[in-house]
Amino acid sequence: MPLKTQISLMSLGLSRTTAIELAENIPNDSFTRLEAYEYLLSKKWAKFELPEAMQNEVLYVISNHTLEELTEFGDLVWDS
Repeated sequence: MPLKTQISLMSLGLSRTTAIELAENIPNDSFTRLEAYEYLLSKKWAKFELPEAMQNEVLYVISNHTLEELTEFGDLVWDS
């Protein structure tokens, strides 16, 4: 079963491959979509030495979303 963090990263527009790679290095496996975006903004992911294509993908996602956009309609609802 996919982890919530992986799904949240993919919902932002990351590929499954990049989302899985990032999620393997994130200690929290239950990030909401907003938390995942804030994590990407923090640039903590940069220390993982991702391949250049994945880094570019993350930067593209960061540049195509805003915090206001993600909070305007609330976060996705997850069933526990």
